[in-house]
Amino acid sequence: ENLRKPKDEFVMGRECKLTNDEELSLIAKLVDKQTCPSSEGTRDYGLVMKYEVKEIYEGSHNCQHIYIIHGAPEISRKRYHRCSGNLRSFDVGQTHLLRIKKKRINDFSPFDEVIDPYKEIPIKYLCIKVDHYM
Repeated sequence: ENLRKPKDEFVMGRECKLTNDEELSLIAKLVDKQTCPSSEGTRDYGLVMKYEVKEIYEGSHNCQHIYIIHGAPEISRKRYHRCSGNLRSFDVGQTHLLRIKKKRINDFSPFDEVIDPYKEIPIKYLCIKVDHYM
């Protein structure tokens, strides 16, 4: 695929640069999304989604797939948080432009609950920002 490079302000998050090697900016295709009807409408839960990595712009990741935790995915990103991107909905097959941060095991989580159908995969990332890509 011929992908165009994202604008610098997305990669850098407009006012900040990547703070360490555990943050990534990338283009990825959403390949699997679960649902959580019992938590719909609340902002206090996260849902792990599976992506196929298309291109990494900042940071490094050497696997074909990446697992990203999104907060309350049934809410548009602008409604979820003003700085979390312009994505209106998460649909399998969409390509997203993402800024993510590695989630360390036993570290602070912004969510009361994380729905994780991929418990066997040890490395997950928290989404900082997600935009629709083309």
